[in-house]
Amino acid sequence: MNATQPTRSTVSNPANASSISRFATMSLRELVDHIVSTHHTTLRKLMPRALKLLDECSAMAPPSDRIIIALRDVLEPMWEEMQDHIVREEQVIFPAIELLDHARTRPGIHCGDIDGVIHGLEHDHHLAAEAQRLVRDLTHAFEKPVDALPAYAELMDTLAALDADLTEHTHVEDAVLFPRARQVEAEIMRKG
Repeated sequence: MNATQPTRSTVSNPANASSISRFATMSLRELVDHIVSTHHTTLRKLMPRALKLLDECSAMAPPSDRIIIALRDVLEPMWEEMQDHIVREEQVIFPAIELLDHARTRPGIHCGDIDGVIHGLEHDHHLAAEAQRLVRDLTHAFEKPVDALPAYAELMDTLAALDADLTEHTHVEDAVLFPRARQVEAEIMRKG
């Protein structure tokens, strides 16, 4: 995959087909546990690290450094939105999805149905993918100049790792967890 192209995950992407089969045998609860323990943990580690490295780079860069300024303009609001997003997942939708594994009736959630909440989360994923694309474009796919300062080189490595994890994270949710949750919810509604 070309790192300068958007990495929105799709089922038709052959590289993602193996991910779908790897997660196909997991229960909804196992999928949720994987997402939280792997991807949410990684996000909570890498994004603050990237922002700290960005601060270090800002301190060493001239005030007119457009890449550093632009990265801050993308990453800070992206992190604010992601923090809200993962809280909504962990406190609202994931508990409801976990209940679907053995539910005979549709679990109630205070803000509507599961499909409606998922739709909002998918919209967040689209916005995150746009931010990822901007970061890839600004950094020329995380390119490190030969004379890059160590903090800048580490920032590029951190952003590349963050990009890879976010891509898999949204793929697992959009292509595996959310469709299965919608399917189970629809089956419960038909039976109910």
